Amino acid sequence: MLEDLPALAASLGSAGFLGSFTAYLDYGLLVIEDANSRTRHDEWDDRSALVNVRADSLCIRTRVYVDGPVTAVVLKGDKRIAQGHLVFDGRVESASRLLKIEDSDESACLQVRVPSAVTTLSIFVDRPEDVGTVVIVL
Repeated sequence: MLEDLPALAASLGSAGFLGSFTAYLDYGLLVIEDANSRTRHDEWDDRSALVNVRADSLCIRTRVYVDGPVTAVVLKGDKRIAQGHLVFDGRVESASRLLKIEDSDESACLQVRVPSAVTTLSIFVDRPEDVGTVVIVL
């Protein structure tokens, strides 16, 4: 299902599709965090782990710009609506009730309002060894 994102978005309608972007990520890092987060992931070795999680922020290693674009999609609903490799299934704190999904340079950014200060989300990727698509299900 990750291969046919337009069809997935159309089937969910406006209530289930919250947004997306496609961008060339200079450093191959996608950040999902509270809009006011100051959390850093400096100590994370992205060569040894695909995802790094903190209370209000997480990073996902993706492909870098020379290997092609990365698409991030945010959906609302049951996690069974997405397929792929589940790389995170847990909670992220968002005191502002606004999550940012962005690259590490903040050149591509999507903001999504969440209903509570602790949000449950599931994250799927197309290929863990060369992440080109990230689907975030709230």
